[in-house]
Amino acid sequence: MKRSKAKQSRSGGPLRLVIAGGAEAVVAAEQRLITFLNDEGLPEGAAARAALLLEEVVLNALRHGAAPNVEVEAQIGADGISLVFEDSGVAFDPLAGEVAAPETGAEQPGGRGLLLIRRFSTAARYTRSPDGRNRLELRLTPG
Repeated sequence: MKRSKAKQSRSGGPLRLVIAGGAEAVVAAEQRLITFLNDEGLPEGAAARAALLLEEVVLNALRHGAAPNVEVEAQIGADGISLVFEDSGVAFDPLAGEVAAPETGAEQPGGRGLLLIRRFSTAARYTRSPDGRNRLELRLTPG
């Protein structure tokens, strides 16, 4: 059985997490992100949006992309919150193509992640490195 883990390294700069395992590790990482953003004085709404994006991106990479772990870096700058996700899972560009809103009352809970990325982000960029790593950079407004 895999152990869930979320590792944090913070030394006055960005928050860095390595998330492996399942939902427990993701929930722990969300809480660390919320605490980090609240400690920096960001409004609850901004922290909640960032945590929701973390949940969607990381769970999708772990479940559907077969990534062994996802590295996350969160940083606050003059232009907002920066979230960077990196993993070695299956290549997938969440910014490519059209995204339809999931049907209301649909039995399956999926399909919201791509929509939320586009709705909450003021800027987004996906790249796939030659060594097979996905990198998704998102920018969110702090308000």
